[in-house]
Amino acid sequence: MPDFESNKVVPIRGAENATDQERRPTLKSGGGGGTFDGMELVDAKIAAAEARTDAKFAELLGELKSMRAETSHLPSTSTMVSAVGLSVIAGVGVVLAALAFGGDRFDGGVAVGQAGAEAKTALDRVIAENEAQTRQIEQVSQQLQKVLFAISREPAAKQGNTPTMQGADPTTQMPLIMPNN
Repeated sequence: MPDFESNKVVPIRGAENATDQERRPTLKSGGGGGTFDGMELVDAKIAAAEARTDAKFAELLGELKSMRAETSHLPSTSTMVSAVGLSVIAGVGVVLAALAFGGDRFDGGVAVGQAGAEAKTALDRVIAENEAQTRQIEQVSQQLQKVLFAISREPAAKQGNTPTMQGADPTTQMPLIMPNN
């Protein structure tokens, strides 16, 4: 907390400006020469800064002209934009074509899978039918063998053309029936 009872003087903002103004030399009045003593120095500094700025500006313009000459063979902006646009359209077309082809291949694979499942079902059914027919053939064959065996034990008929048993087939073990001649 400031000590108000001390003898220290605290400057006020407005008071600083007043003292600065008192220290500045006054401008000459009358006669048209209203310049400050150091004004020629300031003018010289400004002129030098303008000269440096002009030199840098001229240098930048020269660089821009050389850059323009170096890039004059490149395509224009509209050409670049149209080329990029066409590339994007072509890329989208390739992606769509790949998806369509892949979808077709997928559908074909699904169809082949379904056809394969149907073929397996049909093959299983045919195998089951073949096994049933094989059992039936074996049963008929056994019954036929029984009948033929029973016939072979009966006395030969009085007619001479009646077939008689002539042994058994070695591969099937079935009796061979041969006509009498």
